[in-house]
Amino acid sequence: MVLRNAESISTMVTEDNDAALTDKLKTGRSAVLFMADWCGPCAMLMDALATTDHFKDYFKKNEIAVYYVDVDKLPVIARARNILSIPDMHFYRDGLRTGRIIGAVHSQVLLGQMNAAYNISERVHPS
Repeated sequence: MVLRNAESISTMVTEDNDAALTDKLKTGRSAVLFMADWCGPCAMLMDALATTDHFKDYFKKNEIAVYYVDVDKLPVIARARNILSIPDMHFYRDGLRTGRIIGAVHSQVLLGQMNAAYNISERVHPS
């Protein structure tokens, strides 16, 4: 089960079932951020993704669904995806992982990695 935030395309995964997450990633573009409540860099990254207009516009324009997985609450998914440190962000296109970033990175680096993972030719101008 996932809960959709009506104001964005972000979803907090609530069911500890990797098959259910895999099903969500089968079509289109998706980003999965593996995080924890206690993780400072995770909180900064989540805040940037959820509140920065450039990121929100980028996700909407490029039809990228964003999923958050709390590794403490969903250990089955974390183990299945081999998450050893957080934040860990995976990028998927039609079910295939096309990129990954481990740790907190500058917004320009994150946007550049997403452009590469999704084959998007867009200049990087984060706000």
